[in-house]
Amino acid sequence: MQDCPDAQKGLRQLTYSYAIMTKVVEYNICQNALAYTKKSSKAKKAVTIGIGAALPIFRFENTFHKHNATQLGELVPTFGIGLDLGIIRTKGRASFQIETNYSQVNILHTFTPNLFDLADIYEQEVTLKGLRNTIALKYNLSQQKTMPYLFGGIGLTSNFEQKHILRRIEDDSSVPFVIDTQGLALPKSDLFALGGVGLISKNYFVELRYEIGSDLNSKTDQSLYNNRITLMAGYRLPFGKYK
Repeated sequence: MQDCPDAQKGLRQLTYSYAIMTKVVEYNICQNALAYTKKSSKAKKAVTIGIGAALPIFRFENTFHKHNATQLGELVPTFGIGLDLGIIRTKGRASFQIETNYSQVNILHTFTPNLFDLADIYEQEVTLKGLRNTIALKYNLSQQKTMPYLFGGIGLTSNFEQKHILRRIEDDSSVPFVIDTQGLALPKSDLFALGGVGLISKNYFVELRYEIGSDLNSKTDQSLYNNRITLMAGYRLPFGKYK
């Protein structure tokens, strides 16, 4: 085009689409030229449905009686629904997990504050029922058909039933009897942190998580911590991609 400067000027002002440039590059593949490929920046998203079992690990701390103990609760069922939102430009490795799971706790804890009076017994009963709402960051350790992954995040429990009863029992007779009953006003919500590991294959997943709760009663000398171990299994329902 050196002999036609007007045409050269016009060519410089042309715009080329992706489709046109792809054809030009592919034409030169026979000459060992590098082919241009467009990388997708879309992220996957899916609905998750899970069911499993939770083991409450309640922590009791009483500074007045100098009593600290960990009590295992009843193994209770749990189930829930969530969203798995892939993070753009992470090659499918990272995503946000947003979940809501049913939560239940039934704990009965007995202790003797006075070692010199074993007949003076205290009994604590805790009942909690509600929803545990979590948001976590998940990272896939591989991109194979079967993928192990790690996750960690925070959550907020919304209780629709909460009960705490503290009974003082006199047990020096043939028939124990309650001499005093009182209870704590437990909050309707509490924060917790969670972390765990999982495995996914063909949209089926199984995961093991540990949750550490905040103090349910920070205003008195009696502290309660609602911790738990949960084993969940479920299925992912992919429903598209987004940019």
